[in-house]
Amino acid sequence: MVNFWSRYDLISSRISSLQPANNAPWKGVENVEVAPVGAPFPLAAHSGYFRDTGAMSVIYQAIASGKISDQRLIRSEFKSEIKLKSKITLTLLFLTSIIGAFVWVYLGGENGWLQLCVVLLMLLSLSATFSVVRNDFKRHWKANAD
Repeated sequence: MVNFWSRYDLISSRISSLQPANNAPWKGVENVEVAPVGAPFPLAAHSGYFRDTGAMSVIYQAIASGKISDQRLIRSEFKSEIKLKSKITLTLLFLTSIIGAFVWVYLGGENGWLQLCVVLLMLLSLSATFSVVRNDFKRHWKANAD
């Protein structure tokens, strides 16, 4: 049994409750994280599995032959290559915007310049995060298109 899931699909997740008995002829659940088209946006990621050629090739092969190729599973699996430096930078950018928001609220919310800076920092943080994540997914899709 194969479970395709994505961290950006709010409805999907890894399945660990269907473990086989010791003498069962099946291996249990094979959890495969994929990069559905539309990720990192949750609704688009949830409906994007059918446009993911890696996941669909595994499903088509299983239907047509009754078998699942380990090579196809490995090829369809998403492995993020976002570097630790990028993760730390994005986290610091986001935390700076949150701290700025608390300072602005603490000052009574009257300072227009601080409000503008906080909003711009939050927008910059969100756009940088989405850009890094989308580039990671595009790398995966391009590698699997070949």
